[in-house]
Amino acid sequence: MGFDTNNIEKDLLAFIRNAEQGITMQELVGRFKLDRHTLTKYLKVLASKNVVESKTAGMANLWFATKNPLLQMFSENTDVSAAFKSILDTLEDGITILDKDMGIIWANKKMKELFGSNIGAKCHSTYAKSEEKCPNCPAVKVLSSGDSHKSQVALSKQSTQVTITPIKNFQGDTVGLIEVIRSKK
Repeated sequence: MGFDTNNIEKDLLAFIRNAEQGITMQELVGRFKLDRHTLTKYLKVLASKNVVESKTAGMANLWFATKNPLLQMFSENTDVSAAFKSILDTLEDGITILDKDMGIIWANKKMKELFGSNIGAKCHSTYAKSEEKCPNCPAVKVLSSGDSHKSQVALSKQSTQVTITPIKNFQGDTVGLIEVIRSKK
């Protein structure tokens, strides 16, 4: 079956979503008739968008669709995701959706006004202008504990309350973070 190379990510994701038990690289090579290196590149792009994940089973690396609709919604541009993002853009609080490596997946209008649009950048490089994770980083605490965390930080020379909440897959693993920033008045 042929496919439009401009839609390879979409076709890969649809194929992986239909494989409930996961799918191996060999199965993907057979289906898409692409070499392993090219498929690996596309899979890594999809993984960075948090729509696929891999798990090792024996000597095989199995690929699964991420089972968290919230992260998928922020990674896609559907009518539903656009409507939801539009609602979050009206809030006075800054909201950022982060991947589990603290990369910015999405930020609402308030965050973009404060820090610019830095999709793909690490939160610490955007908010603290540092290549290193922030000391006492609340996101690191949430990633290690799996529980929400609140803290006070100084952003833009203002005392700010930061609330970080984990986004979990159906297995209970943290796959992303919701960061809410509220300036103290």
